[in-house]
Amino acid sequence: MENLDNLRQKLDLLDKQMAELFEKRMEIIEDVRICKKQNNFPIYDAKRESSMLDKNGKYISNKEILPYYEIFLNGVTSASKTYMKDKNENN
Repeated sequence: MENLDNLRQKLDLLDKQMAELFEKRMEIIEDVRICKKQNNFPIYDAKRESSMLDKNGKYISNKEILPYYEIFLNGVTSASKTYMKDKNENN
């Protein structure tokens, strides 16, 4: 088994990569926000969110962690909706 410092270094690298991907995702969310605002679409789309959760859950091969991945995705979508709402209110 690896020592704790090595494991933490691996986690730090993954966290860095996830931060970079999150930033890219939020750049696209900004485009989604603008599109929705221009077309008078609501920020929250329950059908889209449900299908996204179902589709992305299939990428998880270890079904034991699937409920935790769903928590993770719910956090990401919550952050996205909050961002769009805040930007709409400030623009």
